[in-house]
Amino acid sequence: MDPNIKEAFLKYQVPIIDLDINNDAPEIIEIFQRLNRTFYSLSAIEKLSTEYAPSEFMLLAKLLTNEIKFNKDDEDDDIDIPLQFDPTIPNSFIEWSKSVKVKHYNELILNEGIFTPYELTRQVHLMFTLNILATFTGDFYNRNEFVTRYLNEYSESYEKKNLALECLERAANKILKLKLKKKSYWLNKANAFSLISLFAKNIDVVEKLDEKSLKEKLDNFENNTPADYKLAAKEAVNNKRERLLRNQYLKSILLE
Repeated sequence: MDPNIKEAFLKYQVPIIDLDINNDAPEIIEIFQRLNRTFYSLSAIEKLSTEYAPSEFMLLAKLLTNEIKFNKDDEDDDIDIPLQFDPTIPNSFIEWSKSVKVKHYNELILNEGIFTPYELTRQVHLMFTLNILATFTGDFYNRNEFVTRYLNEYSESYEKKNLALECLERAANKILKLKLKKKSYWLNKANAFSLISLFAKNIDVVEKLDEKSLKEKLDNFENNTPADYKLAAKEAVNNKRERLLRNQYLKSILLE
């Protein structure tokens, strides 16, 4: 083996969870039963989540979606076992995270029915949020192509993280104030993506708009949805063309 490769291999850091319990404890049995049920292959986002774990762009997305915990005393919702502190998270990000609060975006993404419980376990909401952040940072694009670019570009520092978090929190709060039903047309993934993106990029204007008026406009549009919008919200929803079309319609009916 090449000496440089051997050195890199030997220095590779592997996080370890040290459970101070007996190997026949019920908690251990439960953990391995869950692991044995995980028979599926890793998805693209699950691979990205691991590969780019220390990237600040990824860390912000995980913070927004409640996918990371910083304290050793944090507990899993289902198993009463302390989690090992994640050594891949830079101290600078941990300190920054203590100065901010994520509430509304978390509520919208996790509790409003945009994603099924299964999709949440497969981190579909994390890829969704990475695309929201990438669109906020740049512009519309095809599928997930800007995500990897920004994960690399902002691996050390994402200068817009304060602005992005603030705008997404405010955008999510405005959407929550509309009091949409859980199975609302506007809470399917394609339309939710378009609403959040539009609101976040125009948040100063959006916050001044009356929620009742916004809701009525959305309801009227839903009842008279143009055929091209309906198709763009149902098929090839992650293509640039479809994303642009939905954005143009929503901007015209809500902001102009």
